[in-house]
Amino acid sequence: HVFLEDAANNNFHIAGAQKQQEPPRRRKAMAKALLTADAARSLVGSVDAFLFDCDGVIWKGDELIQGVPETLELLRKLGKKLVFVTNNSRKSRRQYSKKFKTLGLEVTEEEIFTSSFAAAMFLKLNNFSPEKKVYVVGEDGILDELKLAGFECFGGPVCMSCLVS
Repeated sequence: HVFLEDAANNNFHIAGAQKQQEPPRRRKAMAKALLTADAARSLVGSVDAFLFDCDGVIWKGDELIQGVPETLELLRKLGKKLVFVTNNSRKSRRQYSKKFKTLGLEVTEEEIFTSSFAAAMFLKLNNFSPEKKVYVVGEDGILDELKLAGFECFGGPVCMSCLVS
């Protein structure tokens, strides 16, 4: 979740939560999640990097969540490393970078860590030979990241439907 300063009340709020959709117990817990300005400054000052999930934290569907651009700008000004993570394998880091751009956020591919990228790096770090073929039962994002990492791969969404039939 993202911290936003409320100068009037000297509090930091956790953004990214859709309060009207949350059950009452969760709303109470989120209300307790307000941080004083001092506690928020202490938290921000005590870490060097922030990892943000994308879906539901940075955006919801194709809509940017309110306050995100200001929060990211503040963290960048403070010299914090930002990493955007997602377990969605449908898109490559390049495709996610384009989505960030369409939402008005400048985020590099190097700041994005997807499950597709993790799969490609797993093979690379475990010395899986690029001469060996990889069959993908999954989304296009996995194929794209494997190809970018130098692996020969095939399969993907088309082959997934063959397996189910």
